[in-house]
Amino acid sequence: MVFGDPNNFAILIDCLPGWSTDGGYKNGIFHFLMGRVIFPPNSSVATLSGDLYCLLNGALANPACDEDLFSMVASDAFVFMLRSMLPELAGANELIADDFVPTDLYEASTYNLEESGCYVFAIENNGLVRILGADVRMVEKNDFKWEDGVVEVFVEKEDLRCIISGVEGYLSSLN
Repeated sequence: MVFGDPNNFAILIDCLPGWSTDGGYKNGIFHFLMGRVIFPPNSSVATLSGDLYCLLNGALANPACDEDLFSMVASDAFVFMLRSMLPELAGANELIADDFVPTDLYEASTYNLEESGCYVFAIENNGLVRILGADVRMVEKNDFKWEDGVVEVFVEKEDLRCIISGVEGYLSSLN
């Protein structure tokens, strides 16, 4: 099932009975489609209830409002949001303060995406949500890059609610 617009932003989800167990977790595939790029780029087994939990409690469902961050150049905004959560991925040569407290305020990715090295963030301004994502890979010891660049899309907040509601309804119908 695809929820949303695959040319802009959509969620691809499908429960695969052969990957699931009777009475156990529903497993399948779970991907974000952003600007014709798929995150993660390779399929893997996703525990669908875990990804739904991330969706319902993450920045896609509850985006923070920040006009300055919303207006930043895409790569700068992505680094800022990644650094707020996982500074070791945002700059290998930077020292992390002892009193650093990570935040998931902008985190829009799910377990399946992050296990594959894909990080997605969201920020809102005036009912429009800016979603930024990249496939983060280690290119040298402790040096991470997103060589394919940062993918950026904009989605109306109400449209995101419909996408998330569709995913939630689909998963509810499986029980």
